[in-house]
Amino acid sequence: MERGDLSDDEWVRLQPFLPVSNGRCGRWRNHRQVGGRHGRTPGRNAVAELARPPGGGGAGGEGLSRSRGGFTSKLDLSADGRCRPLFLVVTGGQRADCTQFEAVLAKIGVPRLGPAGPRRKPNSLAADKAHSNGRCREYLRRRGIRHTIPEKTDSQAARLRKGRRGGRPPSFDEDRYRKRNTVERTINMLKQSRALATRYDWLLATTNAVTSSSARPPPQPWSSGSAHDRQGKT
Repeated sequence: MERGDLSDDEWVRLQPFLPVSNGRCGRWRNHRQVGGRHGRTPGRNAVAELARPPGGGGAGGEGLSRSRGGFTSKLDLSADGRCRPLFLVVTGGQRADCTQFEAVLAKIGVPRLGPAGPRRKPNSLAADKAHSNGRCREYLRRRGIRHTIPEKTDSQAARLRKGRRGGRPPSFDEDRYRKRNTVERTINMLKQSRALATRYDWLLATTNAVTSSSARPPPQPWSSGSAHDRQGKT
Protein backbone atom coordinates (compact mmCIF):
# COMPACT_ATOMS: atom_id res chain seq x y z
CA MET A 1 0.00 0.00 0.00
CA GLU A 2 1.48 3.28 -1.12
CA ARG A 3 1.38 6.60 0.62
CA GLY A 4 -2.04 8.21 0.30
CA ASP A 5 -3.96 4.90 0.00
CA LEU A 6 -6.59 3.80 2.49
CA SER A 7 -6.95 0.36 3.98
CA ASP A 8 -9.95 -1.92 3.47
CA ASP A 9 -11.22 -1.27 7.00
CA GLU A 10 -11.06 2.48 6.42
CA TRP A 11 -13.01 2.20 3.18
CA VAL A 12 -15.68 0.09 4.88
CA ARG A 13 -16.16 2.85 7.43
CA LEU A 14 -16.44 5.42 4.62
CA GLN A 15 -18.91 3.33 2.60
CA PRO A 16 -22.14 5.01 3.88
CA PHE A 17 -20.79 8.43 2.90
CA LEU A 18 -19.81 7.62 -0.69
CA PRO A 19 -21.91 9.11 -3.56
CA VAL A 20 -24.23 6.90 -5.54
CA SER A 21 -25.28 6.88 -9.18
CA ASN A 22 -28.59 8.42 -10.24
CA GLY A 23 -28.99 6.01 -13.15
CA ARG A 24 -28.77 8.74 -15.79
CA CYS A 25 -25.39 10.44 -15.52
CA GLY A 26 -23.24 7.33 -15.31
CA ARG A 27 -21.30 5.95 -12.38
CA TRP A 28 -19.15 7.92 -10.03
CA ARG A 29 -15.49 7.15 -10.50
CA ASN A 30 -14.15 5.15 -7.60
CA HIS A 31 -10.99 7.12 -6.74
CA ARG A 32 -9.25 5.42 -3.85
CA GLN A 33 -6.57 8.09 -3.50
CA VAL A 34 -6.66 10.84 -0.92
CA GLY A 35 -4.10 12.74 -3.00
CA GLY A 36 -1.46 12.17 -5.64
CA ARG A 37 -2.17 9.79 -8.49
CA HIS A 38 -5.73 8.94 -9.60
CA GLY A 39 -5.61 5.20 -9.92
CA ARG A 40 -7.90 2.36 -8.94
CA THR A 41 -6.93 -0.28 -6.46
CA PRO A 42 -7.67 -3.81 -7.76
CA GLY A 43 -10.34 -5.72 -5.87
CA ARG A 44 -12.03 -2.70 -4.25
CA ASN A 45 -14.37 -1.49 -6.96
CA ALA A 46 -17.47 -2.98 -5.32
CA VAL A 47 -17.24 -0.77 -2.22
CA ALA A 48 -18.38 2.46 -3.91
CA GLU A 49 -21.29 0.82 -5.74
CA LEU A 50 -24.10 1.45 -3.26
CA ALA A 51 -27.75 0.68 -3.83
CA ARG A 52 -29.84 3.49 -5.29
CA PRO A 53 -31.79 5.19 -2.47
CA PRO A 54 -35.59 5.47 -2.59
CA GLY A 55 -36.63 8.47 -4.61
CA GLY A 56 -33.54 8.47 -6.81
CA GLY A 57 -30.24 10.24 -6.45
CA GLY A 58 -28.31 12.90 -8.29
CA ALA A 59 -29.34 16.51 -8.85
CA GLY A 60 -32.98 15.66 -9.62
CA GLY A 61 -33.38 13.71 -6.40
CA GLU A 62 -31.90 16.59 -4.41
CA GLY A 63 -34.32 19.23 -5.72
CA LEU A 64 -31.79 20.92 -8.03
CA SER A 65 -32.09 21.51 -11.76
CA ARG A 66 -31.14 23.97 -14.46
CA SER A 67 -33.55 26.76 -15.30
CA ARG A 68 -33.21 30.23 -16.78
CA GLY A 69 -31.72 31.39 -13.51
CA GLY A 70 -29.06 28.69 -13.55
CA PHE A 71 -28.60 25.66 -11.32
CA THR A 72 -31.28 26.44 -8.75
CA SER A 73 -34.10 25.06 -6.63
CA LYS A 74 -37.64 26.26 -5.98
CA LEU A 75 -39.71 26.51 -2.82
CA ASP A 76 -43.46 25.84 -3.10
CA LEU A 77 -45.43 26.57 0.06
CA SER A 78 -48.75 27.56 1.55
CA ALA A 79 -49.09 30.15 4.32
CA ASP A 80 -51.88 31.54 6.46
CA GLY A 81 -52.87 35.18 6.86
CA ARG A 82 -50.19 35.74 9.52
CA CYS A 83 -47.31 34.66 7.26
CA ARG A 84 -46.90 31.30 8.97
CA PRO A 85 -45.91 28.44 6.64
CA LEU A 86 -48.35 25.53 6.63
CA PHE A 87 -46.51 23.14 4.31
CA LEU A 88 -43.64 23.47 1.86
CA VAL A 89 -41.90 21.43 -0.83
CA VAL A 90 -38.44 21.93 -2.33
CA THR A 91 -38.23 21.13 -6.06
CA GLY A 92 -35.95 21.83 -8.99
CA GLY A 93 -35.82 25.31 -10.49
CA GLN A 94 -37.40 24.26 -13.79
CA ARG A 95 -40.47 22.60 -12.22
CA ALA A 96 -43.73 24.46 -12.81
CA ASP A 97 -45.53 25.78 -9.75
CA CYS A 98 -48.80 24.07 -10.66
CA THR A 99 -47.23 20.61 -10.43
CA GLN A 100 -46.95 20.90 -6.62
CA PHE A 101 -50.30 22.62 -6.08
CA GLU A 102 -52.24 19.57 -4.94
CA ALA A 103 -49.34 18.16 -2.91
CA VAL A 104 -48.95 21.37 -0.92
CA LEU A 105 -52.66 21.75 -0.15
CA ALA A 106 -53.15 18.07 0.67
CA LYS A 107 -50.53 18.22 3.46
CA ILE A 108 -52.02 21.18 5.32
CA GLY A 109 -52.87 20.25 8.89
CA VAL A 110 -53.54 22.95 11.50
CA PRO A 111 -53.90 21.55 15.05
CA ARG A 112 -57.11 22.34 16.90
CA LEU A 113 -57.96 22.39 20.56
CA GLY A 114 -59.82 19.41 21.91
CA PRO A 115 -60.12 15.86 20.59
CA ALA A 116 -60.83 16.93 16.99
CA GLY A 117 -58.23 16.22 14.36
CA PRO A 118 -56.21 18.85 12.52
CA ARG A 119 -57.95 21.24 10.19
CA ARG A 120 -57.08 20.46 6.56
CA LYS A 121 -59.47 22.67 4.57
CA PRO A 122 -58.87 26.44 4.41
CA ASN A 123 -61.76 28.89 4.26
CA SER A 124 -60.46 30.51 1.09
CA LEU A 125 -57.36 30.52 -1.08
CA ALA A 126 -55.56 33.10 -3.22
CA ALA A 127 -52.97 32.04 -5.82
CA ASP A 128 -51.18 33.66 -8.76
CA LYS A 129 -51.61 33.04 -12.49
CA ALA A 130 -49.26 30.06 -12.41
CA HIS A 131 -52.11 28.05 -10.88
CA SER A 132 -54.78 29.32 -13.29
CA ASN A 133 -55.52 26.09 -15.13
CA GLY A 134 -58.38 23.68 -15.27
CA ARG A 135 -56.74 21.02 -13.12
CA CYS A 136 -56.06 23.34 -10.19
CA ARG A 137 -59.51 24.91 -10.32
CA GLU A 138 -61.20 21.52 -10.56
CA TYR A 139 -59.24 20.31 -7.51
CA LEU A 140 -60.41 23.32 -5.50
CA ARG A 141 -64.03 22.85 -6.59
CA ARG A 142 -63.90 19.18 -5.67
CA ARG A 143 -62.76 20.03 -2.16
CA GLY A 144 -65.17 22.95 -1.83
CA ILE A 145 -62.47 25.59 -1.30
CA ARG A 146 -63.31 29.15 -2.31
CA HIS A 147 -60.48 30.54 -4.39
CA THR A 148 -59.36 33.72 -6.10
CA ILE A 149 -57.00 33.13 -9.02
CA PRO A 150 -56.55 35.62 -11.88
CA GLU A 151 -57.21 34.31 -15.35
CA LYS A 152 -54.33 34.15 -17.82
CA THR A 153 -54.50 36.34 -20.92
CA ASP A 154 -54.28 33.40 -23.33
CA SER A 155 -56.95 31.48 -21.41
CA GLN A 156 -59.23 34.48 -21.50
CA ALA A 157 -58.71 34.90 -25.25
CA ALA A 158 -59.41 31.20 -25.87
CA ARG A 159 -62.61 31.41 -23.84
CA LEU A 160 -63.81 34.46 -25.75
CA ARG A 161 -63.11 32.82 -29.10
CA LYS A 162 -65.47 29.99 -28.20
CA GLY A 163 -68.32 32.40 -27.57
CA ARG A 164 -71.13 30.86 -25.52
CA ARG A 165 -69.35 27.51 -25.52
CA GLY A 166 -66.47 29.11 -23.63
CA GLY A 167 -68.57 29.45 -20.50
CA ARG A 168 -68.58 32.19 -17.89
CA PRO A 169 -65.35 33.79 -16.66
CA PRO A 170 -64.11 32.56 -13.27
CA SER A 171 -64.99 34.75 -10.32
CA PHE A 172 -62.28 37.08 -9.07
CA ASP A 173 -62.26 39.09 -5.82
CA GLU A 174 -59.69 41.88 -5.96
CA ASP A 175 -59.83 42.61 -2.23
CA ARG A 176 -59.17 38.98 -1.36
CA TYR A 177 -56.41 38.71 -3.96
CA ARG A 178 -54.52 41.59 -2.36
CA LYS A 179 -53.92 39.35 0.64
CA ARG A 180 -51.86 36.98 -1.49
CA ASN A 181 -48.80 39.04 -0.62
CA THR A 182 -48.62 37.05 2.62
CA VAL A 183 -46.98 34.23 0.65
CA GLU A 184 -44.30 36.55 -0.71
CA ARG A 185 -43.72 37.97 2.75
CA THR A 186 -43.42 34.45 4.14
CA ILE A 187 -40.75 33.57 1.57
CA ASN A 188 -38.87 36.79 2.36
CA MET A 189 -38.99 35.87 6.03
CA LEU A 190 -37.55 32.42 5.30
CA LYS A 191 -34.81 33.92 3.16
CA GLN A 192 -33.47 35.76 6.17
CA SER A 193 -31.64 32.50 6.72
CA ARG A 194 -28.56 32.70 4.48
CA ALA A 195 -28.34 28.92 4.19
CA LEU A 196 -31.82 28.86 2.67
CA ALA A 197 -31.48 31.95 0.48
CA THR A 198 -28.27 30.72 -1.18
CA ARG A 199 -28.51 26.95 -0.69
CA TYR A 200 -24.84 26.13 -0.59
CA ASP A 201 -25.68 22.66 0.69
CA TRP A 202 -26.29 19.96 -1.90
CA LEU A 203 -28.34 17.50 0.16
CA LEU A 204 -32.13 17.89 0.05
CA ALA A 205 -32.50 16.53 3.59
CA THR A 206 -30.29 19.33 4.94
CA THR A 207 -32.20 21.94 2.94
CA ASN A 208 -35.53 20.67 4.31
CA ALA A 209 -34.13 20.78 7.84
CA VAL A 210 -32.92 24.37 7.39
CA THR A 211 -36.26 25.38 5.87
CA SER A 212 -38.25 23.79 8.69
CA SER A 213 -36.10 25.45 11.36
CA SER A 214 -36.39 28.81 9.60
CA ALA A 215 -40.18 28.47 9.47
CA ARG A 216 -40.45 28.25 13.25
CA PRO A 217 -41.37 31.51 15.00
CA PRO A 218 -38.48 33.21 16.81
CA PRO A 219 -38.42 33.00 20.62
CA GLN A 220 -40.26 35.79 22.38
CA PRO A 221 -37.94 38.32 24.04
CA TRP A 222 -38.08 38.89 27.75
CA SER A 223 -40.27 41.79 28.85
CA SER A 224 -38.77 44.73 30.70
CA GLY A 225 -40.40 43.65 33.97
CA SER A 226 -38.93 40.17 33.76
CA ALA A 227 -35.49 41.59 33.06
CA HIS A 228 -35.67 43.79 36.17
CA ASP A 229 -36.81 40.82 38.24
CA ARG A 230 -33.83 38.75 37.13
CA GLN A 231 -31.41 41.56 37.85
CA GLY A 232 -32.88 42.00 41.32
CA LYS A 233 -32.44 38.33 42.19
CA THR A 234 -28.79 38.14 41.09
